[in-house]
Amino acid sequence: MTPPDTEDRGPPRPPGASDDFDAAVARAYEATGAAWSRGPALVYDRLAVALVDASPVPLAGRTVVDVGAGTGAASLAAAAVGARVVAIDVAHAMVRANRAAPPALVGGVVGNALALPVASGAAGGLIAAFTFNHLSEPAQGFAEAVRACRPGSPVLAGAYAADDDHPAKQAVDRAATEQGWVPEDWYIEMRADVSARLATTEGMRAAAHAEEARGLLE
Repeated sequence: MTPPDTEDRGPPRPPGASDDFDAAVARAYEATGAAWSRGPALVYDRLAVALVDASPVPLAGRTVVDVGAGTGAASLAAAAVGARVVAIDVAHAMVRANRAAPPALVGGVVGNALALPVASGAAGGLIAAFTFNHLSEPAQGFAEAVRACRPGSPVLAGAYAADDDHPAKQAVDRAATEQGWVPEDWYIEMRADVSARLATTEGMRAAAHAEEARGLLE
């Protein structure tokens, strides 16, 4: 089994002001890589299982694209229910650090969620576990997800909720600040703008049914 054909992929994303934001996100995750497996994975692995369990159709036997795969939280969750997984991440370091393994992990690809290296209709499903809230254009992420999937395939997306004030998150932010961490501009923008747009059910629905994807999701 090989990854979905990369021919007939969506059109290249035109350059724009948001490119700086997306490039900054890529650099940040390139620099952290496998370090995510030693901490954040303890949280994201559990969240990914919940997201996969919410699929409206079984993933077993399907070739599923894990977009923004990181160290493989959703890849592992999808593999555990019998899916074949193609992991895509904008950072080389994250692709290398994916903890899923063959034969369930079909392959790892460096690629942008805003212009997926996947042929139209090639995937049997797509998972974006806390990925679209890292994009300058979340609606385009949804549109690309729908383009890449066959009709009837599930698109599973998770994002941070508006009422996400768990003590563990506050403790992490406090510990990072005590160690001298200063948020970069992209992080501040993500928290204030992009994440906020997807922080409610209504916001997620609006992004999923934006002009680019209208008629494909319904």
